[in-house]
Amino acid sequence: MSSKTPLMMKTFLAMGGWSRVQPGLTRQQVVAQLGWPQTWMFSNTERGAKQRGEPQPGWVWSPLLRYGAVEFHFGVDPNDICWMIFCDDLDRISTPFHPNWLSEGMLLRDVCGYLDEAGLRWERRPFRPDPDQIRLILDSGVHLGFSKNQDFFHGPGRGHRLFCVERQI
Repeated sequence: MSSKTPLMMKTFLAMGGWSRVQPGLTRQQVVAQLGWPQTWMFSNTERGAKQRGEPQPGWVWSPLLRYGAVEFHFGVDPNDICWMIFCDDLDRISTPFHPNWLSEGMLLRDVCGYLDEAGLRWERRPFRPDPDQIRLILDSGVHLGFSKNQDFFHGPGRGHRLFCVERQI
């Protein structure tokens, strides 16, 4: 990722964002901190914007900016703020937080142990309406999503497994 601010997962889990990159920022503020997004939703429509004579690149109104595996979600108005930071492609995030930390499919008990080891407080809650899902909600507001659904993971479902990390405002 060629960004101005490194996206360290430990910082995200502890703070619910990064020093200057958190939910509540506009697209322009996110881009000022992280550089140009690698991809964005409807990035192939940039050509269409130019054809319509719009001077702004497509990311200016895209509801999703992506930096590596991390997604920043916005409304569709260019002035909307980031309402969620989300990642469901955990194997693409490299972090010095813990060896093999936050790899997709990690068991709930292992993640709880790593959070406790790191001194990060959390609360376990069911996720409605899906009874096969559980959320760990950290003091920072970050949610870790776990599922028993074997469709997420190839192989036997030996308990709840990690599949996403998110922070909403």
